[in-house]
Amino acid sequence: MENTINTLEHDLRKGGIAGSDKEALQKIADIRSEMQGAQIPVDSLDRLKVKINEAKAGIYSQLPGNKPGIKSAKRNLDNVGKSVDDALKLYGKQNPEWEALYRPANEVHGAIAQSQKVRNMIGRVAKKYGHHAILSAFGLTHLMGAAHTLEGLAASGVTGGALLTAGEIGARIWKSKTLRKLYMNTVNSALKDDAVAVNQNLDKMEKELEKENET
Repeated sequence: MENTINTLEHDLRKGGIAGSDKEALQKIADIRSEMQGAQIPVDSLDRLKVKINEAKAGIYSQLPGNKPGIKSAKRNLDNVGKSVDDALKLYGKQNPEWEALYRPANEVHGAIAQSQKVRNMIGRVAKKYGHHAILSAFGLTHLMGAAHTLEGLAASGVTGGALLTAGEIGARIWKSKTLRKLYMNTVNSALKDDAVAVNQNLDKMEKELEKENET
């Protein structure tokens, strides 16, 4: 992975840094900050994948009206994302049980990242009704704020004094038939612009996570 991101960074910096290069370069820096020598923890890769999906969804607001720039920025982020995907695939081959949980979750998460409508609805409802603990499961950690990130994750998943990462919350959801159904109900409700149902499903998800944490 290290060689791949070195090559990507070299190509991005060649000839000067354009606005469409900045997000990809930041994500490369994020990857480097998580690396431990030549290796990187799988939960870090999971978080990085979320950040890359969020960055892709935010391109349109960062480069409004700049179609060539948006296309270039998306391509750059796709290339960085592929390096993360390749590392996750390698880990999945070595750990098939993890792979069976990760792949469907990643596919849904990627779809959410590409749907501004779903992101906006879930984010708006979650902030209005205080469902900060569950935002990370939908790749919306940037809406949580530092205090809510700690308080929310602590409320939804403290085990032995350690906070669960967004990836760990995601894993819990995809291991639980009930949580998985509520997750999909939330997404479908957001697609229908049904704020009441989104709020109800988020509330049920939080309560279910808390209940599982007590067992």
